[in-house]
Amino acid sequence: MTNLVIIGDKNLYLTIINKEHGESSRDAKNLIVESDAGLGSGQNIFLFAPNNDAAAISGETLGGGTIQNDGSWDGKWTPLKNVSEIKIPAASAAVVRLTNR
Repeated sequence: MTNLVIIGDKNLYLTIINKEHGESSRDAKNLIVESDAGLGSGQNIFLFAPNNDAAAISGETLGGGTIQNDGSWDGKWTPLKNVSEIKIPAASAAVVRLTNR
């Protein structure tokens, strides 16, 4: 499942959800993110469940940090090393942010 959004900061946000889970689940391999709309550098942030358990109700991380009950969060965006390729593990999601040049 993929969703594209351009919001007030004029960046392009691509949300990618890999719904595969269970013993036979697969990673989404080599998803290509190409831009000819004047967008340059990119960053990503991943949402992971512990042990790729789609039924998990605690221990999830976003950008390597957990979201606390009070709404605080210490996760980080990570620069993309190659804007044209990203791998989404099974039972996880990513947001890719492509910034204006």
